Amino acid sequence: MFNHSHVLLTFVLILISTVSGLSQTPTKTSLGTFSFSSYPTAPIPLGYKLYAVVDDKGMSYPPASPAAQNIKFKSLKKVRIAESADIIIRITNIEVKLYPPLIIDKKDIKKEGEIMYKAKQKKEISFDVLISDSSSIIHQDQVWKVENAESQWMSTPERAEKSVYYRLQNFNLDNEFQKYNELICNKLGTNKLNDIKIHLYGAKAKKNSTEDYQELNQAVTTFQKATDIIRVDEYAIDKFKEKVQSCVEVWKKELEQCNDAESDRLTEEMVASLHYNLASYYILTKEYENALNELDTCEKIYKGFGDANQINTLVRSWRNLQYTYEKMMK
Repeated sequence: MFNHSHVLLTFVLILISTVSGLSQTPTKTSLGTFSFSSYPTAPIPLGYKLYAVVDDKGMSYPPASPAAQNIKFKSLKKVRIAESADIIIRITNIEVKLYPPLIIDKKDIKKEGEIMYKAKQKKEISFDVLISDSSSIIHQDQVWKVENAESQWMSTPERAEKSVYYRLQNFNLDNEFQKYNELICNKLGTNKLNDIKIHLYGAKAKKNSTEDYQELNQAVTTFQKATDIIRVDEYAIDKFKEKVQSCVEVWKKELEQCNDAESDRLTEEMVASLHYNLASYYILTKEYENALNELDTCEKIYKGFGDANQINTLVRSWRNLQYTYEKMMK
């Protein structure tokens, strides 16, 4: 008599054995959040490090770097001039002019004989901007802003004057510098690209598996330590590449072995994770076209893998900025 239960049991055992050989999973390691400078909209080379903002008295504001994503003009406090700055932003001919208030009076029609008062006052702020590196002028501009304030009808001239005084308080030099800051950042390309969280994937074998993923996991550790180079200087790409070359070779070697039809060392999810790792590498080295190729492959192999789709959209926009910059520099 044919034993169906015996055949079924044998099939289940074979299936379990097969699955256990493939039952490794990617292990995710977060490398943290990275901020990168955008590409300049002015024809200046990438890699500028220090910017000094200098007023017409020759005093400098604190120098800022693209990595910090700030060129601030907050307050005219005196600090030493950053002589080592690559780009000087000169703020000159600074003038703040407050005109005397004009008082207007009228008889209140509601209360016969009562006098009401209104104050009008004008304030002007102007300054010149010159941005240059050691050899050329990148941008220059003359800024002139006017604010006219007007009070409500008040019972005394003093109250009317006080009202326009408070209305003009926010129209000041610091605030106008901050508004102009956005334009300067655009000119220099220091508006930051979106922050991005970088991840890597190692592998974890299921219990009783004979597979060894120590080399894959060591590559993640080595790569993670090397990212400190990019955190300090996002343009130290050659130094970073030298440190992580062995990691890239490990991931590429694993992918080559996966092309063997008889190999069951890695699941589809694991293969996708290696392409994701390579994409992370290319993002940090600003090779966005290569990163997109790896992310596309990752998604084709394992649809919905991690945040590959969101990262793909972000990097695609960066690649377009890169193209625009390279075209401008030709």
